[in-house]
Amino acid sequence: MAGESDESDHVAEHTSSGVNLLPTFLGVAVALLVCATVLIIGLAGRSTGGLKMPAGYNVVQVQEFTYGFRLPSTTLPAGNNLFVDHNTASIPHEFVIFKTNDPGDQLPLAPDQTVKEDSTALEDVVDSGTDIPPGDTRLMAADLAPGHYVLVCNLPGHYQGGMHVDITVK
Repeated sequence: MAGESDESDHVAEHTSSGVNLLPTFLGVAVALLVCATVLIIGLAGRSTGGLKMPAGYNVVQVQEFTYGFRLPSTTLPAGNNLFVDHNTASIPHEFVIFKTNDPGDQLPLAPDQTVKEDSTALEDVVDSGTDIPPGDTRLMAADLAPGHYVLVCNLPGHYQGGMHVDITVK
């Protein structure tokens, strides 16, 4: 009998001194549920539609394809214009806009037959800075004054291949 009481005392000892983790687990579960609810409500309240443009910007969607550009119009409003340029071709392209009096097919050329970008007949207005890889999209902004502009890809062979567009800004 003495052995029985020792064993039951031992069991009672573990039960009374053991840590009950159930309240801790419930507290953590409730805290996580509250955080998830706040996050879901916050995300549901966000507006959709991507970036918001500052007031007064005209957004111009441009597609570059092999040796050409697609623009919704070649007449743009004077002022702030944001160009969203997407290269849909399988080769890299550039996006350069010059203000000039020269027609797009008569720009001054460098010895390698690219447009001579440092010519005094051209004012560099927008430049992608680097090649735009296939599938990439680049955003470029410019405050355009009224006048004549030419959009070109100035990678070797591209301008000569017809990759230029005359643009009128009013």
